[in-house]
Amino acid sequence: MARFDVYRNQGKSKQFVPYLVDVQCELLSHLNTRVVIPMYHLDQFLGVNIPKDLSPVFKIENHECVLQTPEMGSILLSALKQRVDNLAKTQHIVTGAMDVLFHGF
Repeated sequence: MARFDVYRNQGKSKQFVPYLVDVQCELLSHLNTRVVIPMYHLDQFLGVNIPKDLSPVFKIENHECVLQTPEMGSILLSALKQRVDNLAKTQHIVTGAMDVLFHGF
């Protein structure tokens, strides 16, 4: 389990939120929870002006998906089962979105 891993959502919201991105520091891997950011299919936002710095778009399993940073939350580690991707190569975009959420820049 690594920071910026993308997991298939196994929860009740999986129809609307197909993926969860683990953004928790690996130094805290001993905890039984992980901080995640949900990802939605981009087509759920047709006609909506999405702030790209707060909610960037990534391609996951050939789907354009929006990282909904304002919906960040905690989930039990046991709920993260099926890893489908990793966003480490674009971590500056993910952490930039968290900076916008927490610091406004």
